Amino acid sequence: MSSRHYDYIFAGCGAAALSLLLRMQRERAAVKVRLAGGQPAWLVLRHADVRRLMTDPRVSADSSRPGFPPIGPSG
Repeated sequence: MSSRHYDYIFAGCGAAALSLLLRMQRERAAVKVRLAGGQPAWLVLRHADVRRLMTDPRVSADSSRPGFPPIGPSG
């Protein structure tokens, strides 16, 4: 898998963004992306993988947990 980051691919959602997402989904389960604020993140592309992550205790949406990445344009 390439270590390439895709820059904020949802900026200006349109046919080109959809085409890129569909191609990435065919090629791999997750890709590194860079959010609008510059933060690196993983974009999980396949339903089964998302479901698996949602039941993994190591994954959380609780921003008070240690190591939770900053969210938003300011980082």
